[in-house]
Amino acid sequence: MIRNDLHVHSLQSFCGFHTLLEIAQIAARKGMARVNVSDHGEGLGRAMNFGVVVDKRRLPDPLILPDGSSITILRGIEANIMNAEGDTDIPQKLIPKFDLISAGFHYCGVPQYSSEATNTCALQNTLKKNPIDLLTHPCIDTYPLDIPAVIDLAAQYGFALE
Repeated sequence: MIRNDLHVHSLQSFCGFHTLLEIAQIAARKGMARVNVSDHGEGLGRAMNFGVVVDKRRLPDPLILPDGSSITILRGIEANIMNAEGDTDIPQKLIPKFDLISAGFHYCGVPQYSSEATNTCALQNTLKKNPIDLLTHPCIDTYPLDIPAVIDLAAQYGFALE
């Protein structure tokens, strides 16, 4: 059984299909203890509103569902690595309010099919500038990475690999 899901997008992201309540209900029904709502940053071209997910008054912990079950919603973001200098689209003022900050390469920012060395350098620069907890989809073909170097970076900076 999967106890936690650390990479879920709501309707707010282009790739999400469910509301926050639907995500919570599905995760609870599957027996999960927590789920991380990690909508994308604005680098993908959509204005994002993280106000609900980071407001503990509006999204309490734990969230009690209509059927009486409860689940913890982690407040997250899946930031986009925007360039080789390591800039992201993380809303800086919200960093303290996020429980989990994920980052990954997407079709914005760093050009697709950049070299393994360029992408790995971009990741390293991102880690120097940002508090990243999780690297999303490190084995995506359109953004090759030097995996042994990424593992070394994970050990050095303390982030997890999806």
